[in-house]
Amino acid sequence: MLYYKKDKNNTRQIILPRIVSVEDKDSFFTLISDFINSEMRTLELEFQETQKIDSAGLGFLLIASQYCSDCNKSIILKNPKGKCKDIFNLMRFENLFTIKYDVDEFTIEIPSEIVLH
Repeated sequence: MLYYKKDKNNTRQIILPRIVSVEDKDSFFTLISDFINSEMRTLELEFQETQKIDSAGLGFLLIASQYCSDCNKSIILKNPKGKCKDIFNLMRFENLFTIKYDVDEFTIEIPSEIVLH
């Protein structure tokens, strides 16, 4: 599993791969451990390129959330889309995590529940 890591303004950003699965356990928790032992306060997990996350990957997020909470650190799930976004909505992750979206100045996604007149 390849990750890109960047630190800025007390935040560590990790860009996740296209698929997050059980095979990623060791590398994922190494990154979480590195974050917890760092001076950083916020972990941003970037899902822009992630197309699939399996049940183990969801479990990784829940465990990481607990570890970070115990250390007064926070996790932001950033830019989930497609199936990842659907799963996060179904699992009500908005009650457990902060979920953020970058706004593209040319494209705005309007939920299907909203009717424009």
